[in-house]
Amino acid sequence: MKITYDTTKEDYWNFNKYVKYNNFRTKMTIILAIILVPITIYISLGAITNSKIYSLVCAVISFGIIYYIMVHGTRKRAFKFAEDEGGILGKHTIEVSEEGITEKTYYCSRFHIWNSVKNIEMTEEYIFIFLSEIQAYPIPKRAFKTENEAVKFYNFLIRHFQEKNNID
Repeated sequence: MKITYDTTKEDYWNFNKYVKYNNFRTKMTIILAIILVPITIYISLGAITNSKIYSLVCAVISFGIIYYIMVHGTRKRAFKFAEDEGGILGKHTIEVSEEGITEKTYYCSRFHIWNSVKNIEMTEEYIFIFLSEIQAYPIPKRAFKTENEAVKFYNFLIRHFQEKNNID
């Protein structure tokens, strides 16, 4: 089976968000940064200044700054990375065979045997072929003529993935 699609900046951002909120390690890093840094600031400033109100205000401000950086800063970095790295944005062709998955772009062609595929997931908008916890091919469902075609492609991927990785 073969599918050709265009990856946009929004697709790349949606993939990054998906990983950020569905990967345990990434999610825990975000939670720890958003919660622990303000608490540390509150405790540290409270001990230094003996002013709980000042400490609380600084902690709340730091929470806002960290949250902004985590959400908006990440989006900005993702867009910049996608623009700077060749092969992320633009036309992609994914071809699935008994041997594995081939991805072709203007910049390169890559082949992955089935054992190198870590997982395959489907959301309302995408099919993700994960090569690691944070690297995947995000295939937008809009590339298919119908939702049924997307489901058939996903089932085809899953069948090969399970067969080649001896998963029941």
